[in-house]
Amino acid sequence: MILGQVLPAGSSSNVARRAALAAGLPATVCASMVNAVCASGMMALEHARRSLLLGESSLCIAGGTESMSNVPFLLTDLRWGHKLGNVTALDGVLDEGLLCPVTGMAMGATAEEVASRAGITREEADAWALLSQQRAQAAIEPACSRLRSCYRAQEGRPFGRR
Repeated sequence: MILGQVLPAGSSSNVARRAALAAGLPATVCASMVNAVCASGMMALEHARRSLLLGESSLCIAGGTESMSNVPFLLTDLRWGHKLGNVTALDGVLDEGLLCPVTGMAMGATAEEVASRAGITREEADAWALLSQQRAQAAIEPACSRLRSCYRAQEGRPFGRR
């Protein structure tokens, strides 16, 4: 299992391991996390694809996970002590994920800027998003059915390994 996550602070370590175990998968299933900011889920899929193509795995579960409501505020100057005066708390969601470290712009504003430069209208972006959602929905049930079949076929062998 490979999961992408942008903001792991506040969600404990290796959410992929906890998700695999919660899903009833055996402890022998490999589980790892990927952080590639906004592309984390897609990068997890790419890692799974590569593992399948290289023959390293016979079955992979990949996706993305996020819980922004669990991301803590950050007290960056307290690690080494603080003597006197106010302490500034940074919003971990903004500081670690939603602000571009290069431009200082919110990621949403950055996306709007990129779309504007590329000549992509809001309507075109919305139409693409709808099509993407429809394709995902159409793929979910057959994929879940195949996953259940593969899981049954793997019983008795280390899961995820050929």
